[in-house]
Amino acid sequence: MTDAALIEPPRHSTVRLSAMALGAIGVALLVLVLAVSATRHSGDPTNVHLGDGGLTFDASSPTTVAPTQKLTQQQLRQLNAAQNNGAQSPVAIIGIPYPVGQGGAQGGGSGGGGTPRSGGGGGQATVRTANGQSPPTISDFYANPSSPTPNQDIAFHWFAGDNDGIISAYTVDFGDGTKDGALTGNRCVADPADPTTERTPLHHKYAQIGTFRVHLKVFSAGSCGNGPTQNAETFYDITVTLVPGSVG
Repeated sequence: MTDAALIEPPRHSTVRLSAMALGAIGVALLVLVLAVSATRHSGDPTNVHLGDGGLTFDASSPTTVAPTQKLTQQQLRQLNAAQNNGAQSPVAIIGIPYPVGQGGAQGGGSGGGGTPRSGGGGGQATVRTANGQSPPTISDFYANPSSPTPNQDIAFHWFAGDNDGIISAYTVDFGDGTKDGALTGNRCVADPADPTTERTPLHHKYAQIGTFRVHLKVFSAGSCGNGPTQNAETFYDITVTLVPGSVG
């Protein structure tokens, strides 16, 4: 037997090592794919998965709140013209697309072709995402200070909620020709409800003395940008004087 024959490795050993290397690579790729999939799933902002059985919610995923967005004067007029039990949500009424990944999917269920998160024509929704029949409520609305002077900053505090919907927008008319409003965010949750609580105060200054009636209108909708729209209104009379606290 020659020296070359003594040092030459068996051919079957080389084949075995190659198979093991390929197997290790395959396992590593599988782990990587699973990790990416888990990351994408945990970051799912909608909590909603559309399938043949309708809507299902993944409780392991966080809910997402759309950011507050101020409205233009034209959008204020469009939203104020909306009536209770309208088929659309406030974002649809004023023509603002719901943020991508937060309720923009169309269709669903085995029938497809439905409104966002509705379950589709042929599918059966397993959870409620639409706004319920009860309108929102405004439990309190007041100003601080209650008897301001001209050009003094006033904070209008308001408390609102909806037991079967989500407070999604407001409009306010300060009575001196100034109007304001905003979308207040939305969430993708099952069976939407929004407990009554204090909302972000509204600030305003009056340039002249006088008594002004402030009208507040609050809108609610379903989750994931779904409708229908419900609303509630209230008002508050405030008197601006030259001397602080001289009213009454």
